[in-house]
Amino acid sequence: TCKDEPRLEHYIQNSLSRVSIFEDVELDFLLRYEEIVRLILGNEMDEASHLIMSYLEKIEEMPEKYVEVFLNFSNDLFARLEREEEYVCVNKKLLLFYVSQKEYDKAKGLLDEWLQILPNDQDLLSIKKDLSVETED
Repeated sequence: TCKDEPRLEHYIQNSLSRVSIFEDVELDFLLRYEEIVRLILGNEMDEASHLIMSYLEKIEEMPEKYVEVFLNFSNDLFARLEREEEYVCVNKKLLLFYVSQKEYDKAKGLLDEWLQILPNDQDLLSIKKDLSVETED
């Protein structure tokens, strides 16, 4: 947590109404990832994207309670910024997260959507194979 939490909390709450990407995100999450929040609020999207991608590289070290929120938040941001490569990467991480959490219905739904878009993507085909093994009776 940050040393200036009250000041940052006030800053975030005043800015939230103007930045819809933060609309459904818990304050606890925003405070934990304050550097990303500051970059986004400062319209420093390249830096924010770079920082998000560095977190994604070590997502397994992230506290479990933040993983899905972080992935969905990142997914939304990259979609808004029209950053295809990052958007695809986040969705693959989200698929792997769903499989690891045994949320097979969510994983299958998202995987089916992505296989329609990228039917020959090797990562997606590998996830499909792993998911088939996981869900066999």
